[in-house]
Amino acid sequence: MTGCFACATRAIEIVETLRETFVGHTTSNSTLPALEDAYPLQELMGYVITRWEQDLAVAEMPITPQIGNRYGIPHGGVYCMLLDTVSGYCGTFVPNGGARRLAMTVSLSVNFIGRPSGTKMIATGRKTGGGKNMFFTELELRCDDGTLIATGQGAMRYRKGGNVAPEKTA
Repeated sequence: MTGCFACATRAIEIVETLRETFVGHTTSNSTLPALEDAYPLQELMGYVITRWEQDLAVAEMPITPQIGNRYGIPHGGVYCMLLDTVSGYCGTFVPNGGARRLAMTVSLSVNFIGRPSGTKMIATGRKTGGGKNMFFTELELRCDDGTLIATGQGAMRYRKGGNVAPEKTA
């Protein structure tokens, strides 16, 4: 029980450190139209959707000590989070003003291939097929120096009632 308590305490410390690190950190990208506001996890983790178009999504995240595992490299869960994010985005793009589409992950397979050696990670998701209710994706995670870190495949399901009018931002 002591070990579990220590792990939970450490997890809380990490979350607090991330909050402190990313206070004031903007997740908006001035070169992109504001297609959607950042959601809470995106703000906390500090990644940015840098490209979003039909059948394609790209997200970038700086490599910081706060996302490291015991070996000092980004935790595999961070890789999965980024790949899951672009997997959902690449199949749900709608032009500006269109009803927002939402999707949820049915299956996510990740292959851990290499160690990052740059300063940020770049996740790319491409929709490869699908139908009315589901779509499928191919995923890739690279470092900004080109090093391949991970690959993956996703199966996503469109959410029923997921076509909602975009929220107006002030």
